[in-house]
Amino acid sequence: SYNSLLNDGAQLFKKHWEEISLYQKERKLHINHNWFFDAEKAGRLIVFTIRNTTEIIGYAIFSFGISTHYSLVVASNDAFYLHPYYRKGWTAIKFMKFCIHMYQVQRQ
Repeated sequence: SYNSLLNDGAQLFKKHWEEISLYQKERKLHINHNWFFDAEKAGRLIVFTIRNTTEIIGYAIFSFGISTHYSLVVASNDAFYLHPYYRKGWTAIKFMKFCIHMYQVQRQ
């Protein structure tokens, strides 16, 4: 859940932002947590986390909407982050495959 990610892995948000933000001086990190809580409660958001034995090392957040062309549920990835130490090998690919599989299972 988003709450679990926020409680156990909030430090990753800043690390993620520091890696990807091109305008850190002009645009400070200001996550709209209420939007994420509301979207998850409404069934429009799903959060996956990946852990080592003691802590969250990454996350993937997907939001859902309705395709305006086909009236189908579509998912878009809002965020995908994996701590740099764990980016070696197949960890990221396995995590993304896990997320896709679990999304398909949960949406049936």
